[in-house]
Amino acid sequence: DKVDHLCLTLRGCGYDDCANKVQWKYRTEHGYALCDHLIYIYGRTLADDWQDFCRALRCDDDFIFKIKQDCGDDNNMCISTALKYWRNTVDCSYADMVDLFCHACDARGFHDIAVDCRTYFRQESYGLGLCDDTLRLISVKIGDWKLVCTTLGYDYGFIHRFQDQYHDDAFLCCYHTLRVWRDTFDASTDDKVNILCRTLRTCGYTDCADIVYDKYRTECSVVLCDSQIDIYSRKLSDDWHDFCRALGCDDDFITRIELECGGDNYLCIRTGLKHWRDTVDCSYVDMIDRFCHACDIRGFHDIAVDCRDNFRHEVYVTSSASTSYQTSSVTGGSSGFSTGGTSGQYVSGGVVVTGLALCDDTLRIICHKIDDWKLVCKHLGCDDDFVYKFEQQYKDDDYHSCFYALKTWRDTFDVSYDDKYNMLWKTLRTCGYDDCAHTLYWKYRTEHSFVLCDDQIDVYSRTLRHDWKDFCRALKCDDDFITKIELECGGDNFVCISTGLRYWRDSVDISYDDMIDLFCAACESRGFHDLAVYCRTNYRYESYGLALCDDTLRFISRMIDDWRLICTRFGFDDDFVYRVYQDYHDDAYQSCYYVFRTWRDTSDMSYDDKV
Repeated sequence: DKVDHLCLTLRGCGYDDCANKVQWKYRTEHGYALCDHLIYIYGRTLADDWQDFCRALRCDDDFIFKIKQDCGDDNNMCISTALKYWRNTVDCSYADMVDLFCHACDARGFHDIAVDCRTYFRQESYGLGLCDDTLRLISVKIGDWKLVCTTLGYDYGFIHRFQDQYHDDAFLCCYHTLRVWRDTFDASTDDKVNILCRTLRTCGYTDCADIVYDKYRTECSVVLCDSQIDIYSRKLSDDWHDFCRALGCDDDFITRIELECGGDNYLCIRTGLKHWRDTVDCSYVDMIDRFCHACDIRGFHDIAVDCRDNFRHEVYVTSSASTSYQTSSVTGGSSGFSTGGTSGQYVSGGVVVTGLALCDDTLRIICHKIDDWKLVCKHLGCDDDFVYKFEQQYKDDDYHSCFYALKTWRDTFDVSYDDKYNMLWKTLRTCGYDDCAHTLYWKYRTEHSFVLCDDQIDVYSRTLRHDWKDFCRALKCDDDFITKIELECGGDNFVCISTGLRYWRDSVDISYDDMIDLFCAACESRGFHDLAVYCRTNYRYESYGLALCDDTLRFISRMIDDWRLICTRFGFDDDFVYRVYQDYHDDAYQSCYYVFRTWRDTSDMSYDDKV
């Protein structure tokens, strides 16, 4: 809300260039093509050439010298730090930034990275559900493409244009009309997916609608997201040929991946799994089953268990939604897919995704603290029969009655995840269980955070792995916790610390802010001062978002001369303006910067609305 409000204010004041910059920053922080995780991966390849690569990005020698001072002789740290700083400060649009990065890759001979980045950008722009590959997949199966066009609202003049161009080739006509519709129809990606799915079902192409939905479902998942595939690939790399065959991939597929990735087994399996996931013609659920079955066949039972466990936490099937095609919100944990409330996501077969705030572990934590579970149920709208059923089943066991009652409510109540969270949070406060409401909020805050998301934990774990046991103790984990992690993960220190940190993050019963403090204090006590600084910096950016962080506000404040007009548009009174003038006199930059910061920190709106 703050981002939207600031952009509108800047445009209203005639500062379109400043509004554009804020929007570019906002778009960058919500992008994937140059997110921290990918920068870290690209950095491994670019490390030895980092100085010349920075020059190809048009960075000057002062920039390079500053990076060397900050990061020392660690080339990998130099390039990843430089790319993040360049990404966060370069004065161009998100699309131009991706072009500039890919051009630098091509200029320095890193063509594979350029292809990879452009592919991510292409999929990101439309989403996997509407990318070219998916449109090709469904266009092969559509016989009456004209019916689909007219149902999408196009006239016969539009249809005849493609008929003349492609000479009645049904596949090419269908593919190119769908591409034009996707690229020109003025709606969000989510709405486009909904509209296309409804259209295909109306026209009798249910199998095609399922393909679009399953691709959309795949990109909004955590079970086989890029981060998980990277983790699994470390174990599967030595067996990648046979594992691909177990997935049903033929030798041509394997040869193509080998040619693309060279002799790097890790890169081969990672690329192969992502390509298989994005192109396999089956439902999301069948994809998970096929992957786990391949793991079991090849002896990777631990991966199969982990994948099924993630899938179990991710998916709940509701009886009420399965009878009709509802619209609902798809929101996930640290994977970061959130569409915000009830914005109208198409959910097939009643699949509802839940997050950390309503998972079984969180319900267990709060149920131990609730003594009057019947009061909570009644405030949630459950009737006497519902309460009686659990009372009879679990007798006087308040904990089990509460846990299974809340679990049943969560799995059958037909609203979005965000609405369920809000409803339970308000109910707990109304019933006097403020500590439980706090726990719920902390979990919700954690899953929507970046500082301790799965990607960041993987980054931290590479540094912490050799000290993982003592680091866990510094986090106040006991020896039973450490033994359990060691038994689960074997002798792989990296897997031990990354698993341990995730489990600690998801189960520790403290606020999100205290969790960050505890993690940073543990880093300091064990000598990992750079991680503590990095974590606190990310936390500072996260609190406001990159688009409204201090650096961005400084950036635009230098371009604004009439700061008083900004104050008026923000709704500040004359007393505030006078106070700012008294403090900063005629310094327009300092005055403007102070006004922006004050408004950002005190305005009672969401971050998105502020932008």
